[in-house]
Amino acid sequence: SGAPVDCVQTPFLEWSSCSATCGTGHQSRKREVAVQPAFGGKSCQNPLEEIQECNATEPCVVLTRDCQLSDWQDWSECDVLTAQETRTRFVKVAQAGFGAACEGNKTETRGCSRICE
Repeated sequence: SGAPVDCVQTPFLEWSSCSATCGTGHQSRKREVAVQPAFGGKSCQNPLEEIQECNATEPCVVLTRDCQLSDWQDWSECDVLTAQETRTRFVKVAQAGFGAACEGNKTETRGCSRICE
């Protein structure tokens, strides 16, 4: 047995960087026990780690964009074998996030008159 030895803790380190790149995250800081208590000395104070909420420098943006189809292209020439002509359109703006999906066909076909030569 000996003289009481009180617990000695290091000061808290700096707060860690925020865990989030956008919106709300968390950060922590720690300290350590430099000298363990002995012989009835004062015990260590808790906590050894603290955690808090933090806000990132950027807000989180949920990109929402509706799909947009292009206008119809011109009808193709009449196919002499099938007696059909077609026209197409394409996705001008792709759907993103919670935006609406594209609706409707991207190709249309209709009958046409064959011209025999």
